[in-house]
Amino acid sequence: MDKIFAGKMTKEIVTSKRLFGFFAISILAFCLSLIVMPAPFGLRFHFFQYAIFLAGSVLGPVYGGAVGFIGGMGPSFLRGDPYILIYNALLGTACGIFALRFRPWIASLMAYFLVHLPVMLIVGRFIQNVPPFVLAAISIILAGEDIICAFLADISSKKLREWLTK
Repeated sequence: MDKIFAGKMTKEIVTSKRLFGFFAISILAFCLSLIVMPAPFGLRFHFFQYAIFLAGSVLGPVYGGAVGFIGGMGPSFLRGDPYILIYNALLGTACGIFALRFRPWIASLMAYFLVHLPVMLIVGRFIQNVPPFVLAAISIILAGEDIICAFLADISSKKLREWLTK
């Protein structure tokens, strides 16, 4: 049960550092979610998944899901799409679960391709009635964002993990 909260650690994280890390990464996720770059079809590039992957892979599934939910608040509010909260909470939780076994960049990409993407496609197509070509464009943009964010989270996770376990 401790692995669910602590993530993949060689040493136990001090609770105060874990909470500080959670709040700092949550703020980072929310701020990154508000920074957008235009993309084709009126879509936007955003890189707040970096914070979600970082929290999931270092702090564990519960904190990853919470950071995903917090990070999804900005885009959810701006687009009027509450499902973004669910997608990103699942992304962080899945990343944390996969990170118990795999490196952060592999765990992050597995979370996107095996959990986030299928849920988004099913909900988008059958509940929200989003046209397939729009879902395809969103999927491609998200895949590009998540590949970049997974790589960055993998690089920075080692330093964060070292700081948390000191």
